[in-house]
Formats: sequence, C-alpha cells, structure tokens
Amino acid sequence: MAYRKHGISGLIDALSVRQTSRTGRVPDEIVAIAEELITSQTMKSTRTKSYLADLIQQEALYRELKSLLPSRPTLYRLLGQLSENRHTFGSAMTRRTTANSKPIRHRTKVVSYPGESMEIDSTPLDVMTILPNGDVARAELTTVIDVATRSFCAWIIKPRGTKAVDAVELLARAMTPMRLQPGFEERMVMAQSILADSISFSNDETLDALAAKPVIRPHSLTVDRGRVFVSDTFMRACSRLGIQVIKASPYTPTDKPHVERTFATINSLFTQYLPGYVGKNPAYKGKDPTKEPLLTLDQVRALFDHWVVCIYQNRPHDGLRLPLMPRKLLSPNQMYAALAEVYPQEAVNIIRDDYEGPSTATSASNTLTEMGLRPRSEPNLSR
Repeated sequence: MAYRKHGISGLIDALSVRQTSRTGRVPDEIVAIAEELITSQTMKSTRTKSYLADLIQQEALYRELKSLLPSRPTLYRLLGQLSENRHTFGSAMTRRTTANSKPIRHRTKVVSYPGESMEIDSTPLDVMTILPNGDVARAELTTVIDVATRSFCAWIIKPRGTKAVDAVELLARAMTPMRLQPGFEERMVMAQSILADSISFSNDETLDALAAKPVIRPHSLTVDRGRVFVSDTFMRACSRLGIQVIKASPYTPTDKPHVERTFATINSLFTQYLPGYVGKNPAYKGKDPTKEPLLTLDQVRALFDHWVVCIYQNRPHDGLRLPLMPRKLLSPNQMYAALAEVYPQEAVNIIRDDYEGPSTATSASNTLTEMGLRPRSEPNLSR
C-alpha cells in the first residue's frame, strides 16, 4: 500500500527520516522570546531558570500569546535546551568568554614558513616573586610566538606594567641571536651565580642549544588591543621593520590561539614547579604561597631562559608535523630546521645602535625617532 501510494520512498522506515526539533512542540513565538531573554543575560549576573520562566510568561502575556504558553516544566526543558553550552545559568565569567569566542571551524590556518605569522601577548606569571624593590608580587611575561614553528622568538619578564618600549625591544630580540644581544654575557654570568650548580649556562650542551634557537624575522604580527601593542611607539617600530600588524577582535583571545595556548604550557611545564605557585585562578590558590622560599625576579628570568632554550625548544610538539610524516612529532627547533630548508631566513643587520641606542644624546634622539620611539633622558633601552 505504501509503495502504491508513495513509490519507492514509501518503503523507507518513517522513524529513520522523521525530523525532530530540540525545542519539541513549543511554538516558534515562545522559542523566539526565550532566545531573546537568554541572549540578554550574557553580560548580566547569573539568574535561575525560574526567573527566566517568569519573564517568558510576562512577555507572552504582553504580546497576547497566552494561549501558546506551554506548561512550567516544559519551559524549564526549553531553557535547558536553548542554553546548552552557553552557561546561562552557570559562571558569569565563563558565559562572557564563551560569547566572545568565535565558532570552532574544523580547519586550521595554514602557515608556510617561519615568520609568516607571529603572535604577541602579555600575561602575569602564576608564581609569587621577590621583586628588586623587595616587594612580593607576580611578574609579567611578554612573549612573541612563531605560529609555523611554535618557537619562542623573544620574551621579557619584568614587574607588572610592560611598556611600549619593552614590546619594541622584543622585536629586536626576535631578530638577534641570543649570544649577540647586548648584555647577554653579563646575564649568563649573573644566572650562573644565582642558580644551582646543576643548571649550567656554560657547558657544551647549553651552548649548542643557544646556537640552535631560531632567529626569525616577523612578517605579520597578531596583537590584541592592549594599549602597549596599539601605541604609536610600537606601531611605528613595526612599520620601520616592515611588519604587518593584525589587530585581534575586541575581547576575543581565540584570534591569537597559539600564544594563549603557550601560556597554558608555561603554567603546566614551568611555573607549577617553582615555589610560590598560586594556581591558574583563585580557586586553585593555596592558603599562603608567600610563606614558601620564593625566588627573586632574576632567578625566575634565568630559569625561564634555560627552560625555553634547553627544554621547550627541543620538546616534541603535538601541533608540529610534516605532511610526509604525519605521525612523527617534531620539536620547534626541528620544525624550524625543516622549513628553513625550503624558505631560508633573511639576514637582518641590526647594529648595536639600532638595538639599544647610541651614546650621544643628539644621535640617540634621531635613532629613536626612526625606530618609532620617543627620546628619553637616558638613550640606553636595554634591560
């Protein structure tokens, strides 16, 4: 009978092709009201389902849709379905973050060579540190990450309050081998004097690691809209160096996901092993981390330098694979070596005056103006 009435399609089991809706039989008008109210709660304090159910009933009465209102339990089920993965009745912070995130696409940005796309950002380190003035606080890390190789191109750790000139210095550090950076030898001597004998900056293995660290010239740089990265100083320096600046959308950390994920890696592989670790948020913080034997800021800097150069850059990364060897994980140094074979890096001649400023005040003013920096009373920009 079904074949005679519908043809070959009549033989298909009706249950397998029946279309269902996650809102059930609730009228579309009521669903639209519920959707509007859920969206309006994104930036507000968290309320309960009963509160929104009352608002839905009031709005339905105002629009003369009382006859379409379902039962109270049905309204609760409707709110649960529409608020799935939106955290409408959960954490307000998570709800706002989720609302600012872009939909996940099942594809990744294809980057062909080192320096094609880089990301820069700052974050407080999750560890209490003794600052040079004797205060105990969290230091701030600013770093530049290369997307193609996941390499740390440059980084700086200092007390809270990174300046535009610090971000400009990172650009110079990214394009200068570590051993050629002004003041590097002095930092090595200081690091050796304040760290344990088991961590050496003078042995052959460490020197080989320093030589293998990639030196990459940025071609495009993704920044957030923090005042440091959108300042006239930083923008003029990028323009002078021929770097294209890409501004992320407001309150959208997913526009620079690689550097954000690297911060989580730093937390799990580095900072949690240090005394004074405070956890990734207040819910993970101990009673009083400041009572632990804390490290000084110089010690944290030296340890981070050693961790990046000797451990992170040589550690296999799940996001680094070659098309011909998809099952083999490569380290950032190995990925750079593979890509450098097909796209050698350009040599950038940055002299000492470009890096830290000349000795005389007059020439310093001119050089700083060219770099996009405002002249200071002391022209030396090294840290």
